[in-house]
Amino acid sequence: MAKPRSNNLILIILLALLLIVAFGSLLGGGGAAERSTSTLLGFLGLIILLFLFLRLMAQPPSLPKTRIITVLRCEKCNVKNIREFRQGDYIPKREGKCPGCEGPMYIEAIYPEEPPKKKPKFKF
Repeated sequence: MAKPRSNNLILIILLALLLIVAFGSLLGGGGAAERSTSTLLGFLGLIILLFLFLRLMAQPPSLPKTRIITVLRCEKCNVKNIREFRQGDYIPKREGKCPGCEGPMYIEAIYPEEPPKKKPKFKF
């Protein structure tokens, strides 16, 4: 995959060529030369539009950031505690003591939080 700097360089070179040809046609004049210059400018414009379209389509879609949830449960009293995922969490890791009965807590589940569903603006 090409780097963004090289893409920008190609775009600048194409625009510079376009400007050179445009100023050349203004200074030169003439019937056949004007038609060929207009054709060349049209093709360069199409190439630039195609290049910009391909560059836009090459960008990856943005994904919503998901939160990872860790569920802790007490072995004795079944108290459930939910917290953010931490590096090193795994199922059934023992994780501290229960705040209610001082029994051992263990990790029961690790899962991504569901993003809120968007309601459609228009109903048909």
